[in-house]
Amino acid sequence: MNTDTKAPKPGKALKSGRLLLAIAAFAVFNSLVAAAYWQSRELEALRTVGKLRFAGENEEKKAEPFDGAERKLARRLAAEYPYRQELLYFLFRDADARKDVKQADFFATQMARLGWRNTSVQRSLLIRAAKDRRYDELLDRADAMLRRDVLADQALQLVFLFELNAQVRQPLVKALMNMPTWRGEFFAQAGILNNPASRLARFDTISHLLDARATLRRDEVAPLVNALDRAGDVRRAENIWVRFAKPGPKTADFDPSFQRLAKLDPDRPDLTMPFEWQLGQGTGHNSYLESTGGVRIEWDGRGVPVFMKRRLRLNSARPVRVSISFGTDIMAASAAIDVALVCNASRVTTPLDKKEMAADRDAVIFTGAAPACDLPELVISGGLRDEASPADFSVRSVNVSAI
Repeated sequence: MNTDTKAPKPGKALKSGRLLLAIAAFAVFNSLVAAAYWQSRELEALRTVGKLRFAGENEEKKAEPFDGAERKLARRLAAEYPYRQELLYFLFRDADARKDVKQADFFATQMARLGWRNTSVQRSLLIRAAKDRRYDELLDRADAMLRRDVLADQALQLVFLFELNAQVRQPLVKALMNMPTWRGEFFAQAGILNNPASRLARFDTISHLLDARATLRRDEVAPLVNALDRAGDVRRAENIWVRFAKPGPKTADFDPSFQRLAKLDPDRPDLTMPFEWQLGQGTGHNSYLESTGGVRIEWDGRGVPVFMKRRLRLNSARPVRVSISFGTDIMAASAAIDVALVCNASRVTTPLDKKEMAADRDAVIFTGAAPACDLPELVISGGLRDEASPADFSVRSVNVSAI
């Protein structure tokens, strides 16, 4: 009996091995596809449930926790997909809804480590930081939302609230010194300065920035100075203006020849501060800076319009001398105007009488009693007349001194 077996041909064995490998690979591929498919379905199902229970604009709404099966699925998927912030968010909200502080802290820490990947996550972390009064973290998260222009309006309102809190104000000053993208919008919202608490908070913010020698623009400082002045808080207004404008020693005389006025933007009168010359325009009158440096005043002779004014840094204990130099026809020009010191808070006006021509006959001297307040406004206006008589003249300089 022949016991020898016939060996398979080499080519046939190779083909058979390749076939087995292909079948095995196909099986593995199918299992992977099937697993991915079911994981995808599980993720989608959990995402739908999570959004229904936890997501939405109102992060403070009462959330319903996962049931046992949902929680088990969420934890398994979070273990399989550790970088999916949304899964951690759902588990965090679930723990928070169950008042499981330890678990909520754990998932909040994990979410924070993944950085910015989900807006709802950032909103939840921000609310949590607010509840725990972690002010530095609050500011960091609001800053991140503003830099990404995500919920920017709400985040900016939050920053305004931070400014009211002295504990957060110093970190806020540091953030502003780093020139964040939202700094311009922060200072542009001047409407909040109508609120007394916001004015004082902004005064403190600007003061800290000035103390730190930070660069400040006029459009960042002027809204505060003007708001303080309108509210009658002229001392604080003076404090900020002096440190910003650096006018020199405290004297009543400032910019007598309008050189500083010439550097201001005529299209932005809102950025002129009360200690600087302000020119009046209105029906029947117009005051404007001439190319030669003087202030031109054109008036139809009706009413008592304010031509120009500025607040003086003046001690109320001493009388005042104002010397006004005119371009031409000095007597007619001086007869067309009234000069007075006005105390806004008390509404007391101290008129200055025209006394004499200057020695060089280029100016007219106006003198009067001591004003009723410190830091009065010097107001140059149209004089009362029996009948309208037009006037057109130039003011070359205004020098103010205490007598």
